[in-house]
Amino acid sequence: YSGGHKVAGAGHELGHAGAARFFEPDKRSVRLSVRMRSGSLGHHYNIEKEEQFVHFRSQLAGRLRGGLGAIASERVFYGDNSSGVTMDLIQCTQLAAQMVGVYGMGGDPLREDVSRKAVGFGETLISHFEAVQAQGGGDMSPVGAVLRGPSRRTVAQVLGAAYIDSWRLMNVNQEAIESAADALIAQGELVGDEVDGLLGSVGLRMFNEADPWPPAMPTIPRLDDDEERRDGEARARERSA
Repeated sequence: YSGGHKVAGAGHELGHAGAARFFEPDKRSVRLSVRMRSGSLGHHYNIEKEEQFVHFRSQLAGRLRGGLGAIASERVFYGDNSSGVTMDLIQCTQLAAQMVGVYGMGGDPLREDVSRKAVGFGETLISHFEAVQAQGGGDMSPVGAVLRGPSRRTVAQVLGAAYIDSWRLMNVNQEAIESAADALIAQGELVGDEVDGLLGSVGLRMFNEADPWPPAMPTIPRLDDDEERRDGEARARERSA
């Protein structure tokens, strides 16, 4: 496929791999690829270093950050994201909802101002998940019940906090990711220790408190009471038509 798509695919997969390197220390990467398979433009696959039968909150929080690494990488490099993040968003939203509503793990321990930012990002990410579910007739699963209930805001906070961390990691490692992308494109696919070798060679680092934060999502003005009433009546007429 075209060189532009290959570059974008490499950045996407390195977003996953780079985030996993820092946030999922209990796992190891076994494949990193920009070879097309079954319509996918690339692939990152990691497995647990030791077989586990239960997982702690910190591990699942790390999995969220690894899963959101791709959309964070795309937004850092392009200020936008591709349609290739759809399954990542579905899986991460489901996981965050399970953490809060099924496993009882609660929200992230954040300052109040940071928590509010996280909720804003999380709500935007959840909206993508809900749009996909709506196309299939709605979500009647336990995840859907959690998102329709009082725990939704906590799910948004957990999901948004993961996105913030992944974005900050991608942002401080732009040069390293570009170098890694060049090497990955040249090889096409890396397996086993080759993946760790590449990630270890480009100088990836964890962000610190002084490093930038992601720009806020655009704020959409709320409708006033009259506009909201007219909007509701218009939607009702459309449904009855």
